[in-house]
Order: sequence, then C-alpha cells, then structure tokens
Amino acid sequence: MTTIESQSPMAVANYVIEHAHKHNQVITNLHLQKILYFLQAATLVEFESPIIKGDFSKWNYGPVMREVYSAYKDYGSAPIDDFAPNIDINDGDWTINEPQKIDTKIFADENIKSFIDNTISKLLSMNAWKLVDLTHEQDLWKNEEAKIVYHSANDYSNSEIKQYFEKNSKYQIWK
Repeated sequence: MTTIESQSPMAVANYVIEHAHKHNQVITNLHLQKILYFLQAATLVEFESPIIKGDFSKWNYGPVMREVYSAYKDYGSAPIDDFAPNIDINDGDWTINEPQKIDTKIFADENIKSFIDNTISKLLSMNAWKLVDLTHEQDLWKNEEAKIVYHSANDYSNSEIKQYFEKNSKYQIWK
C-alpha cells in the first residue's frame, strides 16, 4: 500500500486554500478546519497514513488544527483571500518567509495527488455547517461534549480517527 509523507498543518492548509482559489471557490477558516479533518480521516483510511503532522483539538464547532486556526482567525467568518505569513522569530528578529507549501514529492504517485485533489473538491462543495454537523454526530466528538464546553477534552488521535472512520463508513464522505 502507498503511504503519504505527513506534512505540516500550514502546508496542507495552504494547499487546500490554493485549490479553492484555483477553482474559484470561497473558503473560510471554519470550512478549512473541517476539510482538513475529513482529509486527514480520508488519508488515514485510504493510505494508512496521515497527511497532516499533529493532532486535531476538539472544539465547540468540531475538530480544529490550532496552528491553522491561529493563522487565519483574523478572517473571522469572512473568506480567506491570501496565505498567512510564515514568520520566524529568532532572538527578537522577525523574518517573513514564503508561505509553507506541500512537499510535492508526496505526489510522486499520481493516484495520491488525484485522490487528495478530488477529496478537497468534494469537501469544498459541501456546506461548512453541514461538515460541522457531521463531526457533531460522531461519537469522537459527542462523547466529549461536556469536556469540550470547558476546554478540557483530549485531542483526537490519528489512531482513533482512523478506527472510527473505518467502523463508520457513512462518514467516509470523500467517496
């Protein structure tokens, strides 16, 4: 089975944003967060490896990749129109670098690129609030709802995401 080399959360987020812009689709931070979550689930199920390094947090509106949320939170509910700056801070000096990008070596297998692009397109066509509702239906979120309200829920682990989606194929909405 082909596996995917995990990428930074910002690199994958920027790839999704770039994909949306190329296809003249609007994307908000909320929509981006849910797309990232379902994309992670899709690669875990289909390739047995996560596309994103790191864990999603359980928040009121469903799964959130904190780093990405922080980078785009100033947009609020408005469409994201540009990449977040990639800032390095060393000893008080700030350097602004190019936005993080996916390492295109993960697309050496054309099937991976096609799968990821098709999954993103399908998720972009779905309403962000519908995606939120789907995450709220899942036991992964529902069973932690009381803790989520108090910001004390554990993060999602990739193994629990993979296991949940494998057992609950109705949430495999990328198919």
